[in-house]
Amino acid sequence: MFSMDDFQRAKAGIGGIERAILFSLNKNPVSYSMSLLNSKDRGKQVEMMIGNRLIASGFGVKYVGDTMGYDLLVNDFMKIEVKCATMRHIDSRYVIQKIKPECFDIMFMVFVAPDRQEIRWTTQEMVIEWTKGKSRREQGYNVWFTPEITNDNFIYNDNYHSFLKEYGWQNEPLCA
Repeated sequence: MFSMDDFQRAKAGIGGIERAILFSLNKNPVSYSMSLLNSKDRGKQVEMMIGNRLIASGFGVKYVGDTMGYDLLVNDFMKIEVKCATMRHIDSRYVIQKIKPECFDIMFMVFVAPDRQEIRWTTQEMVIEWTKGKSRREQGYNVWFTPEITNDNFIYNDNYHSFLKEYGWQNEPLCA
């Protein structure tokens, strides 16, 4: 007889057992649920979560991910790209893939760790500075982060609240 754990590992696909070592309901239910999604569905989910958080912070948000080179249009002018990285079971690192700095003003990066999710953000200018001297793949740049979700060579801000401090002064929060 199969257990619910067997079903969830199978739903996660090949490598589900290795993923189950990193992600579990006991560590963090949201991270566990996100780890079961394929990368495209996980990306869509994270785009919606960032969009909803921005709306809750008083921003006007339009989802344009299927039609533009970025995911969200904020306050009718700010182009937001949302990227998601899940801890890899092979080496416990994270990779943000297919970065195209010419397509966004702000890029949110959501890191799905086994016990939490962390949001970082950066600007187009910071990414362009980082790309100097780097070779670009056809689909964009890739950047790696340590298991501690750091990268000493990539310029980024540590949390969502710093984004609000920088860009949210004109918005009154709708909720705490």
